Amino acid sequence: MPSLDSCSKPSSEEEAWQNRLLSNIHISDEHLNALLRLSAGSRDERGYIKIIVTIRCFVPQAFEDRHVSDELAQDIFNLAIDNTVKEKLRSIESIHGYGWNVDSSPTGDRHLVAYWYGQEEPELPEAIRYVPFVELRKLHYDPLHW
Repeated sequence: MPSLDSCSKPSSEEEAWQNRLLSNIHISDEHLNALLRLSAGSRDERGYIKIIVTIRCFVPQAFEDRHVSDELAQDIFNLAIDNTVKEKLRSIESIHGYGWNVDSSPTGDRHLVAYWYGQEEPELPEAIRYVPFVELRKLHYDPLHW
């Protein structure tokens, strides 16, 4: 009898297919900026974009001759957004890490906190600058010499 874990985890074949689908999604800087500015009303309780019409502009109905459900499309699409933002943050030398936070947001929205160390606050790439989704927080110690 299969364990309960096998019911909730995708098989390695399914996971590989989902990873190929994810790598097939490309979000331009212009689109990323607009997506990050969507209001809380366009998001679910996890902070994920929930407007399926928007999601389907980026995630196809079918991929490699397999149907992509709306639920999977939403998860994959939001993971693509997260990965794109993190990729942009990794390009900034003074940013040493990032993590999710809900508590410090005045609206209770989920957002990414990027931790930086140095003399001057880093300038974010234009696509993620001035968006409520990304927050910069200064570290008060050098993480490389902790």
